[in-house]
Amino acid sequence: MWKNSQLHNPSKVLLTNLALTDFGVGFMVQPILVVGHFGAISGNVRLYCIASLASITMASVLGTVSLITLTAISIDRLLALALRFRYRAVVTVRRTVKILVFLWVISIVSSSPLFTHPRSFIYCMLLLLVPCLTATTCAYAKLLHLIHRHRCTVETNVQVPGQGIHVSRHAQHSQASQLTQVNQRPAEATTIAKYRSSTRTVIYLMLLMIICYTPYLIINVLMTVDRRSGDRFKPAFHITLSIFLLNSLANPVFCCCKMKNMREATLNLFSKLRGNA
Repeated sequence: MWKNSQLHNPSKVLLTNLALTDFGVGFMVQPILVVGHFGAISGNVRLYCIASLASITMASVLGTVSLITLTAISIDRLLALALRFRYRAVVTVRRTVKILVFLWVISIVSSSPLFTHPRSFIYCMLLLLVPCLTATTCAYAKLLHLIHRHRCTVETNVQVPGQGIHVSRHAQHSQASQLTQVNQRPAEATTIAKYRSSTRTVIYLMLLMIICYTPYLIINVLMTVDRRSGDRFKPAFHITLSIFLLNSLANPVFCCCKMKNMREATLNLFSKLRGNA
């Protein structure tokens, strides 16, 4: 992903951060969760409690980071199309890294009530979820509007007058500028098509995250409100937690299927690893 030259550096930083959260869930949260289940089967209550609390806390932090990162990616895509040539000057790697550090701090702080007051933790998650979904929806609505407007502009200016070329130098200069604009329009149409494709991909990622996260949040709300019936919700809790963690596996698979550059980079990586073996 980082070696993909077609992505501007801040976009690389955001996508790398999203990949790191998925990697953390797969190689840290899920093994610890397996250890917790082993403790429950073997009757080691202490191991089960420690592993379960650690896995749920880490999953909450990484899940929150993934949600906010997808929101940041939607805003980044909007800025890239709205600012055009000023994008590289406004959106820099340094600023992006600072924002990501701030997002990690927010995620850790919002997950800290899990240790002391689970109900406050649910409230923090909901308070983060609503603004993130609102910001993402508004950003993509504006982004799709800009893409549609640019596409209409390109389509309405596809013809160049071919008559009266012999009139004057001014007319020749005007026609030359028109020809230059026509030569630039295919590149603009290609850029718009790429923006539409990347925007559609990230929208699907956000919808996939909502599908995976919503059951887990609903069960947590029910368990927090009705604590006396907590045992009744335990099977549903473990099922929704598995779906929650499955999102980290679905994200890279979906990106490899939808993004040609990432798919080619992944295949090249596997071919190099196979050659070294």
